[in-house]
Amino acid sequence: MAPVRQGLQAQALKSLGPRRFGRVNAIGLATLYRRELWRLQKDYIDGLLGPALVNLLLMLILKLAAGGQNARAGGLPLADFVAPGLIMFAAGERAFSGACSFLIFDKLEGILAGGLTAPLPASERVSAFAAAGVTAGLISAAATAAVLWPFAHLGIAHPTALTYFFLAGTLMLTFLGILGGLWAERWEQYAALLAYFLIPFSYLSAMFFSTETLPPFGRWLIAFNPIYYAIDGLRFGLTGLAETNLRLGALLILASVLLLGNLIHRLFRCGWRSKS
Repeated sequence: MAPVRQGLQAQALKSLGPRRFGRVNAIGLATLYRRELWRLQKDYIDGLLGPALVNLLLMLILKLAAGGQNARAGGLPLADFVAPGLIMFAAGERAFSGACSFLIFDKLEGILAGGLTAPLPASERVSAFAAAGVTAGLISAAATAAVLWPFAHLGIAHPTALTYFFLAGTLMLTFLGILGGLWAERWEQYAALLAYFLIPFSYLSAMFFSTETLPPFGRWLIAFNPIYYAIDGLRFGLTGLAETNLRLGALLILASVLLLGNLIHRLFRCGWRSKS
């Protein structure tokens, strides 16, 4: 019995040793992703019903204000022109708000810094937060598209453009939400980010109107808004019509994603504002 007991003790001591995760901690990465996605979608009223109902009301108001079915914008019926912007806004708002608010919550509760001691490098933490934000945005966009379906012709004209601009645009807004969550230290700052950044930049991105009706200065000003290119690219993927140079828009969004991702990676590595 003694050799058996000694063998069991040796196995127990070995199991208490340092765990080897390999080049990628797949278990930790998946766990953090599931945790963030669950937090983003556990409140289905805010995550699904809220954006869907708000965008449905916006669509109904626009159709009533247009006074009929003949209103057009950008060479499309008004509903077909507006619907892609509302879908992109639903995805981006959910991704931005979720990433930002939960980082602030963790910071105020004093548990954000604890994540820095987990066996996850900064790159894997960034990947988990980004994947959760994009997935939550996809779910919210699907709910919004479902309620807008009776009012707009939502087809798939260019699947590649649709996929790229949706994923890249949502990822860009997820990174902006992470950056905002790291910067903000109070809920008032989170509200200010929504009121003075996300909503104005989204509404001034040619979501509801064509830039062809704007004066040159207005078109020049909107050209610096990356959300404008995400919405226009998604509109091209759904309808086949676009107002911008799609290659330029794709490169601008890609550059924004790479710049923001690199910045967030550095901030995670140094633990910037990980405590309230």
